[in-house]
Amino acid sequence: MACALCCDILASRATEGGPSLSYSFGLMRLLIADDDTVYRMFLGRELSKLGFEVVTACDGAGALAMLEDKAGPSLAILDWSMPGA
Repeated sequence: MACALCCDILASRATEGGPSLSYSFGLMRLLIADDDTVYRMFLGRELSKLGFEVVTACDGAGALAMLEDKAGPSLAILDWSMPGA
């Protein structure tokens, strides 16, 4: 519930000329790493609506590989405990 409320607030600020979700050299790329498929898909969809470029991983090994990549995300939202961590 709180996540949906935060997304609504951010979306209204973006449409009202508030702070942009992108920075000077492109869209912000986010990694969502969670073994819960529903949560991962929901959060990814909501953040994509706000203009973020979202990549996902379903386990720790996949998240680590994305984080080690040169074109890796600017921010990672990680599950505290998941397989392969």
